[in-house]
Amino acid sequence: MLNATRKHVSKDLVNRRIAVQEKLILLYTNNLVMINTQAALLCGFAFSEMKSLSASPPDWCGEDKAKCQAFMLTGASMHALGLASNLLSVCSSTLSSINGPGLALRGLNPESDVDQAVTGLFSGHRFALKLHMLGMLFFFLGVISGIWFRFDRASAVACTVVLVASILLFFHVYARMQRRFNLEWTAVEEGTDEPLPIPNSGKATNSSLAFKFD
Repeated sequence: MLNATRKHVSKDLVNRRIAVQEKLILLYTNNLVMINTQAALLCGFAFSEMKSLSASPPDWCGEDKAKCQAFMLTGASMHALGLASNLLSVCSSTLSSINGPGLALRGLNPESDVDQAVTGLFSGHRFALKLHMLGMLFFFLGVISGIWFRFDRASAVACTVVLVASILLFFHVYARMQRRFNLEWTAVEEGTDEPLPIPNSGKATNSSLAFKFD
């Protein structure tokens, strides 16, 4: 009787664990798709801005063509860096959203492969998000340089103040959201109560996932 109850409880825990892992895989896959879409959109904006910087310099440059060339070079460099960061984010999120669920569904060792898929999707989601945030920063800086290249000084100063305030507010909100929804991942080794960090090497371990909010 006790053995039957123990087996039933063990099977129920395994089923619950699998259900949680399926929800995590779906959650991070959807997040990666969203990051992919936003990064691809910013890639298009950055490329359009790079093309538009080839226009003639504004009238306020006068004979000081070197200053206008410096603004144009800075803007093109910022947009190129933003384009590269967002392209890397697109590639990372695409590969993670394809290979993660594929490993969970078609892996040779279902239990450990699902653990590895969840861990890999979490790492890929975090890496793609950081690249996307970096690309947005470069995009903002490129827009500011382009404004100084196109507009008169008064308009450029006003737009720069507004955009710098927007950058500071954006990253303040981002940091606040990260602190508010901070999720600490730990792996609890089976048979013990000791939390262990999930390994970053990509090697699957015989562990169950647990979550702890700060």
